[in-house]
Amino acid sequence: INNIYGLALNGSKNTAESLLTLSEILRYSLYSNQEDTVPVEDEIKQVRTLIALYALRKKTPLNIQFTVTGDPSSKRIPVMLFLPIIENCFKHGDIFINRDGFIYIHVNITADEIQFKSENSYRDAMQKDDVGGIGLHNIQERLRIIYPEAHQLEYYGKDQLFCVNLILKQ
Repeated sequence: INNIYGLALNGSKNTAESLLTLSEILRYSLYSNQEDTVPVEDEIKQVRTLIALYALRKKTPLNIQFTVTGDPSSKRIPVMLFLPIIENCFKHGDIFINRDGFIYIHVNITADEIQFKSENSYRDAMQKDDVGGIGLHNIQERLRIIYPEAHQLEYYGKDQLFCVNLILKQ
């Protein structure tokens, strides 16, 4: 919403498209929450939608790589599992202010696990807002309840690189 507010303030022609894209994400979050899990392909579609929404903020292309290997239609995951991680890449990363900033995301699906990995550039000295810091903690708690002994979530920041690696045993 902050991105769309900024676009509106600047009179951007992307404001209407941003609102439409946001409405798609909100619809997904509302209607998908009626189920415990969603197909991985649905979550991947929403990741692409969220990336597109953030990309509207900048006139030049962003350095974002998003790859998927394996069959995302064959597995299910808890709804809104990947989206907070992607949102963190944009919120806490430096992709909008660093010419060399990047976000790399890879999803690998095999017969017995789903691996989701994100890497993004960031700057240690970047000013953070007072709100936030609960996304990864909430994911960790959800995984502890839904996938006891069947998941691994690791994340760290070092040398202007922040990484999240999530593995779900199927």
